[in-house]
Amino acid sequence: MDKKSLLSIIVPTYNEERIISASIEKLHGFLSSHLDCPWEIVVADNGSRDGTLSWPSAGKSAGRAGCAS
Repeated sequence: MDKKSLLSIIVPTYNEERIISASIEKLHGFLSSHLDCPWEIVVADNGSRDGTLSWPSAGKSAGRAGCAS
């Protein structure tokens, strides 16, 4: 069995509410159309005080996305 490695993209954030959703959407689109391996997007938040962490509620079916703070 040929097992593929998981590619993890780490996105550090701090008070990025205005751009995080669009940034993750663009990154997700690129990864979905250009990679033939499992991947994940991990958003690492550094204590944002705005709505930076509200974006994951939309969810994604291809790949994975999550956040850590």
